[in-house]
Amino acid sequence: MLAAQSTGVLIGALLSSKLEQFRVGLSAIIMFAIGFTSWFLSAIIPSSMLAISLYGLAWIPIGAINVLFGAINQSIIPNSMYGRISSVTYSLSAIAMPFGSLLGGYLAEIFNSSIVFACSSCGFIMISIVWLLHPKLRKLPTVKEMKPETFLITVNKMNNTSLPMK
Repeated sequence: MLAAQSTGVLIGALLSSKLEQFRVGLSAIIMFAIGFTSWFLSAIIPSSMLAISLYGLAWIPIGAINVLFGAINQSIIPNSMYGRISSVTYSLSAIAMPFGSLLGGYLAEIFNSSIVFACSSCGFIMISIVWLLHPKLRKLPTVKEMKPETFLITVNKMNNTSLPMK
C-alpha cells in the first residue's frame, strides 16, 4: 500500500504542470473528490490487486495538487518568512502524525480495519466539501494569477515581510 501511495504521489507530482492552466479552487475540489472516490473504492473492493491499484490512483491527484500548493506558498510567502512558516507547518504535521497513528490503531482494534481504512478516505471528501462551500477557496484563480493580495496579504518591500491587509 505504501509503495502504491508513493507511486501515486510521484506520478501526480510529475503531472502537476497540466493543472496550472486551471483555477486552483476548482482543481482542489475535483482532485480531492477523485482521491476520496478511488481510496474509498479500494477499501470495499475484494480484489487485492485492484484495491492496491485504486489506492495508488487515489494519490495521483493529491500529488498533483500538493505541487500547486507548494508553488502558491513560494509565490505568496516572502522569502524572509518562508523558512519559519515551512518549519511550523512541517513540525505541526510531524506532531500530529503519531496521534493519528495511535487513533487509527485503536479504532482498528475496535472495528474491522477495512472500516477504519474506508473511513480514513473521508478526510479527502471533507476537504473537497470545505473548498466547495467556501466561496473564497472555490474561486481561487490559477497559480500564475495569484499574488499575496489574493490572500489579503501585503508585502513590505523594504524588509520583505508580510502583514495582513486592513
